[in-house]
Amino acid sequence: MTYKPWRAALFVAATALSGCNNLFDAGFESDTPGLPPALTPAGLPNGDSIAPGPAGSFFVTSKMGIIGQKAYAFVEPQADTGDTSLRTVMRSAPVDDLSKPVYLSWRGIFGSGGGVRIRAGYQGKPFVEFGFDNGMIMLGDDVVGAYLPGDHHTVLVSLFPTTNTYRVRVMGDVTIDQEFFEGAASSQTQITAPQVLAEFSITRSPDKNLVYVIDDVTMSHDAPN
Repeated sequence: MTYKPWRAALFVAATALSGCNNLFDAGFESDTPGLPPALTPAGLPNGDSIAPGPAGSFFVTSKMGIIGQKAYAFVEPQADTGDTSLRTVMRSAPVDDLSKPVYLSWRGIFGSGGGVRIRAGYQGKPFVEFGFDNGMIMLGDDVVGAYLPGDHHTVLVSLFPTTNTYRVRVMGDVTIDQEFFEGAASSQTQITAPQVLAEFSITRSPDKNLVYVIDDVTMSHDAPN
C-alpha cells in the first residue's frame, strides 16, 4: 500500500500534540545552525532535554527546515570519531502518570543514503526499535516498507505502559506494508525512571551521507486526532 502526502491530516497529527500535556517540545528555532542543539529544548515542558551526538554528525541546519527555518540533521562521519554510539538521545519531562499513553511525533526528510535506527520507550525499558536504511523502512530486522531520498513524512510512536505495547505509524511519501505496526515492548524489565527516551543512532560510512533530517519533535499525553 502506498501513502502519498495528506498534508492537512499530517498537520493535524503533528499539531494536535501541542496541548498542555506536552512532555517534550523541540523545533530547533532557538538553536545555532552548524552546532548541536541546546541541551534543554526551547518549548513548553519543564525537564525535557537533548543529549546530542558528536559535532559534525548531528547539527542544526537552516537549509532544510520542515516547520519554521531550522531542523536537526544527521550526517554519517567520514572518519572514525572514536565515538562508537553516534547517537542523539531525547528525553521527556518526568511522566507523572504511567497509566496514560505517551505519543512521540516528529516530521522528517530522508537523506541521500545511510541508516538511522530509533529506539523508543521509557528509561530502562525500551519498547520498540525501528529505522530507515538506504531506502528501506525497518521494524526491528524486518523490512516493512520503502522510501526515496528527499521524501517527507511524519512518524508517530504510541507507547502504552499499562499494557507494555507500542504502535508505530509512518505517514507521507513512503510505501509501507500496512497503516501501522504494533507489538509488545522489546524489554521485560521495569521502568527505572518515569521519562520517555527517543534514541536516534546513525551508521558510519566513507561516503559522509546526509542520512536524516527531523523537526517538530514532540512527546505528549494528548492523542492526535
